[in-house]
Amino acid sequence: MFPVQRSLWAIHPKPFEGEVLSSWLTRVAHGNALTLPQFRKLCLPKIPGNGADIDQIFSPSFFTVLAEGIGVPFEQAWCTGYASDVLITV
Repeated sequence: MFPVQRSLWAIHPKPFEGEVLSSWLTRVAHGNALTLPQFRKLCLPKIPGNGADIDQIFSPSFFTVLAEGIGVPFEQAWCTGYASDVLITV
């Protein structure tokens, strides 16, 4: 289990309208002086697979941690991934 986010990350840019997850995560990582792989390893829960196509992630826990670290509603974070076409309840 990944620890509960207690505060926002130092740099926490909101996603642009229509922005995909990979672009948004890259901006967040670079804003926090990390590469995307470093940011994912240090700040986000591990996801199944190799993460080659991060935009395909279907992991509510991943998006929950991301939303809490940025300070946006879960739904706003979820909509950046391609899996957002799938209806889920949290």
